[in-house]
Amino acid sequence: MKRLLYTIFTFLLLVACAEGNNELSSRDPLEVPDKAGCNVKGVVLDEYAQPIEGVVVSDGLHTAKTDANGFFWFDSDLEKRRFVSVTVPSEYEIDSENGLPQFFERIPEGVDSFSAEFRLRRRRQPCDRYTVFMVGDPQIRDRNRGYDKFAYHSIDMFEDMCRDMNKVYATMADRPVYGIALGDLTHEDVNMWEVYCDGVASLRFPMFGVIGNHDHDTYAPNDNEAIRPYEENIGPTNYSFELGKLHFICIDNIIKREDGSRDCDSGLSDEVYTWLCN
Repeated sequence: MKRLLYTIFTFLLLVACAEGNNELSSRDPLEVPDKAGCNVKGVVLDEYAQPIEGVVVSDGLHTAKTDANGFFWFDSDLEKRRFVSVTVPSEYEIDSENGLPQFFERIPEGVDSFSAEFRLRRRRQPCDRYTVFMVGDPQIRDRNRGYDKFAYHSIDMFEDMCRDMNKVYATMADRPVYGIALGDLTHEDVNMWEVYCDGVASLRFPMFGVIGNHDHDTYAPNDNEAIRPYEENIGPTNYSFELGKLHFICIDNIIKREDGSRDCDSGLSDEVYTWLCN
């Protein structure tokens, strides 16, 4: 009798553990069926591998919404597009890597088609109350370049800022905390991206990014090439996400001139404007 009761107890325990397992199950994005005229496809799932309907997905120009199966499709010029990204709804959150939210997948160069899979986690409680650190113009530059008249652009200032934000974050255990770096993260020096990324990795909350004019490669021949350093280190320059009742739109409103100068103009390119309308 004792052996029978032990067997029943063990069986019930195994069932309970299986039902309580929150690990993401494996699902091959290639299981998404093809759709005529579309070379990009994918799926958006929750932490239990269940489909999420109505999520916006974009390649930085075109957009699509997931269907009842969590599937999405669209046609994309993969010679020009570098990312597929998801607009994270306010009811969900997404993982971060080294402080950077992973709401995108990179499109490899030279491919004719692309499949993406996004996993979102449903929030345990509504995100109506949260804090966002708005970081303006750290403009990191090498220490040997010295200070300007405002004691600005220093690595030391940026490192102090990251420590200060972590201290304030520690007082906010009652709410979600995020950061948005509002452009000019570096000061026209590609070697400073490592410093910036190390600082973000030290943060205890996710940090979204926005590209500024000083984040463009001013030696690049055109705007498309000028944004590569930012894309390689941070991610897409045009994307959106939701927190609570607000919809955040992050865009590149800087256009690198193609006249041989190192100057940039303010404004929206045709591509960015089209994406914004979509």
